[in-house]
Amino acid sequence: MKKDGYMLCTVGKFGQKGQKSHQVHRFVRECYNGLIPDGKVIDYINEIRDDNLLYNLQLATQQQNCKKTDKKRDYTFVKFSHQNKNAKAVNCDAKEVMYYNSMSAIQKHLVLLLVL
Repeated sequence: MKKDGYMLCTVGKFGQKGQKSHQVHRFVRECYNGLIPDGKVIDYINEIRDDNLLYNLQLATQQQNCKKTDKKRDYTFVKFSHQNKNAKAVNCDAKEVMYYNSMSAIQKHLVLLLVL
């Protein structure tokens, strides 16, 4: 399991030395549906990064994937973060507001939430 919540698997060719790591969701999708086309990413339909069942994986553009994620977050803090050097994050589902020292601190917290 990587820090960002994605699972990895290691694959080697029979009779050859060496192995290569792959993200499990990409590996599963490619095993059943062929190579992932350029400009496409694999999106988790239920947004659970360790649910790598084939029916939960769909092709999407990076833009579509980001729009799906953005619907659940409020990024209004961005335009004010440069003024007071604090960043504010609002969880719309839980109706809670949290303050951070930087945007990277918010990102790290969000990654931890996705893993839990």
